[in-house]
Amino acid sequence: MPSPSIDSVFIRLYHLNGAPWNWPVWQDHTGISDGLFPEDDNKLPPGWSRNDASDVESYFNAFLNVEGEEKKNRFVTGRGFPKHPGREIWRSWIRRQYKAWGLHGLIVKELQDSGIHPQDISVREENSWPDAEDYVAIIFDSLGLKLFGEEAFPENVDILPKDVRSCLKIMISKSWADIRLYTSRLQIRADKQKVLVEHHFQGMFSY
Repeated sequence: MPSPSIDSVFIRLYHLNGAPWNWPVWQDHTGISDGLFPEDDNKLPPGWSRNDASDVESYFNAFLNVEGEEKKNRFVTGRGFPKHPGREIWRSWIRRQYKAWGLHGLIVKELQDSGIHPQDISVREENSWPDAEDYVAIIFDSLGLKLFGEEAFPENVDILPKDVRSCLKIMISKSWADIRLYTSRLQIRADKQKVLVEHHFQGMFSY
């Protein structure tokens, strides 16, 4: 079963009354203050034409009409579904913007501030790489407040709604996996460098 992707996170959120694009804190993060599909072409998200917006909106609606989580996840990948013009527009745009908005960095900082950065856990517990499932829920509400603001929370409640929490889980899990990939690459480089240094010294003293 395909895992939910970052592409789908913001489609799912959008169907919660236009979230998070109508929340001021998110607008500050992204610089997009008029939503994804404003009537004025001059207020469209950066890089979009009116045709792009129409295709993406159609894609969002098609996603909503797909029944079942497994099928929704496959729909986003395009596996087993007809080609949709909005799919690639949305996928490439949101992934590019996700990086430009620095969302991974914000998530990593929240992991660090909360004491659950996976590298710190691994060192602290002298264990193998920790499972994200055991920790990510700890920062749902604090991260949600920083990314989305108070508007994401029900009135007089300090806990995010389930639908928003499930979307944050995907985002945090992605950063968790990215940290592991980055750490693994650093370790591979360090191991290669160690081997090179050892060979160098062996060559110096082999006579």
